[in-house]
Amino acid sequence: MLSLPASQSANVVIGKEDPAATGIWGYLNPKCSQVLITHERDVAMREAEVARRKAELLIGTPGGVLPTQSPVSCPVCPTQIFFDIPPAQTLIKEVVKEQELAPPGWWKEASSRAEEILDRELRVAEREREITRREESVNKREHEASRREAWIMEQLVLINSDNAAVEEEVYYEQPGPK
Repeated sequence: MLSLPASQSANVVIGKEDPAATGIWGYLNPKCSQVLITHERDVAMREAEVARRKAELLIGTPGGVLPTQSPVSCPVCPTQIFFDIPPAQTLIKEVVKEQELAPPGWWKEASSRAEEILDRELRVAEREREITRREESVNKREHEASRREAWIMEQLVLINSDNAAVEEEVYYEQPGPK
Protein backbone atom coordinates (compact mmCIF):
# COMPACT_ATOMS: atom_id res chain seq x y z
CA MET A 1 0.00 0.00 0.00
CA LEU A 2 1.27 3.45 -0.87
CA SER A 3 1.89 5.66 2.13
CA LEU A 4 2.83 9.33 2.01
CA PRO A 5 5.18 11.10 4.42
CA ALA A 6 3.38 13.15 7.10
CA SER A 7 5.91 15.99 7.42
CA GLN A 8 5.08 19.16 5.53
CA SER A 9 8.02 21.17 6.84
CA ALA A 10 9.79 21.18 3.47
CA ASN A 11 6.84 23.00 1.91
CA VAL A 12 6.80 25.92 4.36
CA VAL A 13 9.04 28.86 3.41
CA ILE A 14 9.12 31.63 6.03
CA GLY A 15 5.47 31.25 7.00
CA LYS A 16 4.30 31.00 3.39
CA GLU A 17 3.39 27.82 1.46
CA ASP A 18 4.59 27.41 -2.10
CA PRO A 19 1.46 26.84 -4.26
CA ALA A 20 3.41 24.52 -6.58
CA ALA A 21 4.47 22.36 -3.62
CA THR A 22 0.95 21.80 -2.27
CA GLY A 23 -1.40 19.00 -3.28
CA ILE A 24 -0.27 16.21 -5.54
CA TRP A 25 2.41 18.38 -7.18
CA GLY A 26 4.25 18.60 -3.85
CA TYR A 27 4.99 14.87 -4.01
CA LEU A 28 6.49 15.03 -7.47
CA ASN A 29 9.62 16.98 -6.60
CA PRO A 30 12.89 14.97 -6.70
CA LYS A 31 13.55 14.92 -2.96
CA CYS A 32 10.05 13.79 -2.06
CA SER A 33 10.05 11.21 -4.84
CA GLN A 34 13.28 9.70 -3.54
CA VAL A 35 11.85 9.49 0.00
CA LEU A 36 8.72 7.80 -1.34
CA ILE A 37 10.72 5.28 -3.34
CA THR A 38 12.90 4.40 -0.34
CA HIS A 39 9.87 4.00 1.92
CA GLU A 40 8.06 1.77 -0.58
CA ARG A 41 11.19 -0.37 -1.06
CA ASP A 42 11.41 -0.91 2.73
CA VAL A 43 7.73 -1.88 2.90
CA ALA A 44 8.14 -4.33 0.01
CA MET A 45 11.20 -5.93 1.69
CA ARG A 46 9.28 -6.38 4.97
CA GLU A 47 6.33 -7.95 3.13
CA ALA A 48 8.67 -10.34 1.32
CA GLU A 49 10.25 -11.37 4.62
CA VAL A 50 6.82 -12.05 6.17
CA ALA A 51 5.81 -14.14 3.16
CA ARG A 52 9.06 -16.16 3.37
CA ARG A 53 8.46 -16.91 7.07
CA LYS A 54 4.90 -18.03 6.42
CA ALA A 55 6.10 -20.38 3.69
CA GLU A 56 8.73 -21.87 6.02
CA LEU A 57 6.11 -22.48 8.72
CA LEU A 58 3.79 -24.14 6.22
CA ILE A 59 6.40 -26.63 5.04
CA GLY A 60 7.59 -27.27 8.58
CA THR A 61 11.07 -25.77 8.39
CA PRO A 62 11.17 -22.61 10.47
CA GLY A 63 14.34 -20.64 9.85
CA GLY A 64 15.07 -22.74 6.76
CA VAL A 65 16.51 -25.66 8.79
CA LEU A 66 15.17 -29.07 7.78
CA PRO A 67 14.69 -31.45 10.72
CA THR A 68 16.46 -34.77 10.33
CA GLN A 69 13.87 -37.36 9.51
CA SER A 70 14.04 -40.89 8.32
CA PRO A 71 13.37 -41.23 4.63
CA VAL A 72 9.73 -41.89 3.87
CA SER A 73 9.10 -44.51 1.26
CA CYS A 74 6.26 -44.02 -1.12
CA PRO A 75 4.30 -46.83 -2.75
CA VAL A 76 5.67 -48.26 -5.96
CA CYS A 77 4.47 -46.46 -9.05
CA PRO A 78 2.67 -48.59 -11.64
CA THR A 79 4.80 -49.25 -14.69
CA GLN A 80 2.06 -49.51 -17.23
CA ILE A 81 -0.49 -46.71 -17.67
CA PHE A 82 -3.50 -46.91 -19.97
CA PHE A 83 -4.80 -43.73 -21.54
CA ASP A 84 -7.94 -43.34 -23.57
CA ILE A 85 -6.50 -41.41 -26.50
CA PRO A 86 -9.06 -39.44 -28.48
CA PRO A 87 -8.90 -39.80 -32.27
CA ALA A 88 -6.59 -37.42 -34.08
CA GLN A 89 -9.37 -36.33 -36.42
CA THR A 90 -13.02 -37.06 -36.98
CA LEU A 91 -14.21 -38.35 -40.31
CA ILE A 92 -17.81 -37.75 -41.28
CA LYS A 93 -19.13 -39.62 -44.28
CA GLU A 94 -22.40 -38.45 -45.70
CA VAL A 95 -24.46 -41.02 -47.51
CA VAL A 96 -26.48 -39.49 -50.32
CA LYS A 97 -29.05 -41.37 -52.36
CA GLU A 98 -29.22 -40.77 -56.10
CA GLN A 99 -32.76 -39.45 -55.95
CA GLU A 100 -31.64 -36.78 -53.51
CA LEU A 101 -29.22 -35.47 -56.14
CA ALA A 102 -32.10 -34.52 -58.44
CA PRO A 103 -33.36 -30.94 -58.07
CA PRO A 104 -36.31 -30.51 -55.74
CA GLY A 105 -39.87 -30.33 -57.07
CA TRP A 106 -40.16 -26.58 -56.72
CA TRP A 107 -37.15 -26.19 -59.02
CA LYS A 108 -39.16 -27.18 -62.11
CA GLU A 109 -41.93 -24.74 -61.24
CA ALA A 110 -39.45 -21.96 -60.58
CA SER A 111 -37.49 -22.57 -63.80
CA SER A 112 -40.67 -22.69 -65.93
CA ARG A 113 -41.89 -19.48 -64.27
CA ALA A 114 -38.52 -17.83 -64.94
CA GLU A 115 -38.67 -18.88 -68.61
CA GLU A 116 -42.20 -17.43 -68.93
CA ILE A 117 -41.04 -14.14 -67.45
CA LEU A 118 -38.02 -14.05 -69.75
CA ASP A 119 -40.20 -14.70 -72.83
CA ARG A 120 -42.60 -11.98 -71.74
CA GLU A 121 -39.73 -9.52 -71.27
CA LEU A 122 -38.36 -10.36 -74.74
CA ARG A 123 -41.79 -9.71 -76.32
CA VAL A 124 -42.06 -6.38 -74.49
CA ALA A 125 -38.58 -5.38 -75.70
CA GLU A 126 -39.54 -6.26 -79.30
CA ARG A 127 -42.73 -4.17 -79.04
CA GLU A 128 -40.74 -1.24 -77.68
CA ARG A 129 -38.35 -1.46 -80.66
CA GLU A 130 -41.30 -1.44 -83.11
CA ILE A 131 -42.84 1.58 -81.39
CA THR A 132 -39.50 3.40 -81.56
CA ARG A 133 -39.21 2.69 -85.31
CA ARG A 134 -42.77 3.99 -85.91
CA GLU A 135 -42.10 7.13 -83.88
CA GLU A 136 -38.93 7.80 -85.88
CA SER A 137 -40.79 7.48 -89.21
CA VAL A 138 -43.61 9.75 -87.96
CA ASN A 139 -41.07 12.32 -86.78
CA LYS A 140 -39.34 12.19 -90.16
CA ARG A 141 -42.64 12.79 -91.99
CA GLU A 142 -43.57 15.65 -89.65
CA HIS A 143 -40.18 17.27 -90.23
CA GLU A 144 -40.58 17.03 -94.03
CA ALA A 145 -44.14 18.43 -93.81
CA SER A 146 -42.97 21.39 -91.73
CA ARG A 147 -40.22 22.12 -94.29
CA ARG A 148 -42.80 22.05 -97.10
CA GLU A 149 -45.09 24.39 -95.16
CA ALA A 150 -42.21 26.80 -94.59
CA TRP A 151 -41.39 26.80 -98.31
CA ILE A 152 -45.05 27.38 -99.24
CA MET A 153 -45.27 30.28 -96.80
CA GLU A 154 -42.13 31.84 -98.30
CA GLN A 155 -43.64 31.54 -101.77
CA LEU A 156 -46.90 33.15 -100.65
CA VAL A 157 -45.05 36.02 -99.02
CA LEU A 158 -43.12 36.57 -102.26
CA ILE A 159 -46.30 36.56 -104.37
CA ASN A 160 -48.00 39.10 -102.13
CA SER A 161 -45.02 41.41 -102.07
CA ASP A 162 -44.29 44.18 -104.59
CA ASN A 163 -42.01 41.99 -106.62
CA ALA A 164 -44.40 39.65 -108.28
CA ALA A 165 -41.75 37.42 -109.69
CA VAL A 166 -42.29 33.74 -108.94
CA GLU A 167 -39.37 31.53 -108.52
CA GLU A 168 -39.69 27.92 -109.25
CA GLU A 169 -37.39 25.44 -107.69
CA VAL A 170 -37.12 22.01 -109.13
CA TYR A 171 -35.44 19.29 -107.18
CA TYR A 172 -34.28 16.22 -108.94
CA GLU A 173 -33.71 13.31 -106.63
CA GLN A 174 -31.01 11.02 -107.75
CA PRO A 175 -32.04 7.40 -107.65
CA GLY A 176 -30.21 5.50 -104.95
CA PRO A 177 -28.44 2.22 -105.62
CA LYS A 178 -30.77 -0.76 -105.61
